Amino acid sequence: MAHPTIGYGLLRRGLLAAALATALALTACGAKDNPANPGNTGETGSGQLGDAGSPSPNTSADGGGGGGNTGGTGGGGNTTQAPTYPSDAKSYGLEILKAWGNKDYTRFGTLADAHSVDQAKSYGDRNTSWTHVFCQVNGANNDCKYYNANGDIVQIWLTTAKLGSPGAGNLFSMEYGGLPNNTGDYIGRFVSAWTNGDYAAMVLLSNPSVADHFKNEPKFPVGSQVQAPAACGSKMCIDVIGVPPGSAKTQHFTIDNSKITQKKTNGITGYEPATAV
Repeated sequence: MAHPTIGYGLLRRGLLAAALATALALTACGAKDNPANPGNTGETGSGQLGDAGSPSPNTSADGGGGGGNTGGTGGGGNTTQAPTYPSDAKSYGLEILKAWGNKDYTRFGTLADAHSVDQAKSYGDRNTSWTHVFCQVNGANNDCKYYNANGDIVQIWLTTAKLGSPGAGNLFSMEYGGLPNNTGDYIGRFVSAWTNGDYAAMVLLSNPSVADHFKNEPKFPVGSQVQAPAACGSKMCIDVIGVPPGSAKTQHFTIDNSKITQKKTNGITGYEPATAV
């Protein structure tokens, strides 16, 4: 009977040892899962993953911030651009003429006063190919002139202090052109513009270099007579003599007769030295 007693004692001690080992293991496991354990590297890793979604100084606060910013930039590209108000008189006047040509009277109204808009409307449809002639200071204004392919001349006054801002235009007027298709009338109109100091019309009928030359030359004292065109070397020339004869030097113009017969601008191409009669 001794052997069964010894076996039971050994078995009991073995069971106690196993229970103790299980308790120690459970205690160790509980310590490992403790969130307050500062030595737990797993907790540090979880914190870094959470911070990855936090906004940096270069992104928006919401998770889709980057996309939102990109979308905003794209939307800005589709936004209507702010109106342009040039700071120089030449360009400002061309903006007015552009609005007139497009019949965009809303835009015209931001560039000039209501009277100028009404005046422009009264001229009806005109050729919209405008060439700048000059802008010059006239008191508080810039006085600008332009001509088109049909020979019309527009004068625009711009308040100098308002250049670069809305509403600079305060005067809009037009001289109807209608270019002649024969050399006598074409040259006669140039001589008339020269005599009257109409520099814009002089440029329209010739070019700036010709107009610059003649604007400083003595005018015909009484009248003038345009001679018939004649060949002068490889060019076509026209002489203009003073009336009465001998009252002024004879002027010699070179012309592009094809432009004149087609009623185009810049038909006078040059000049030869004037000669005494």
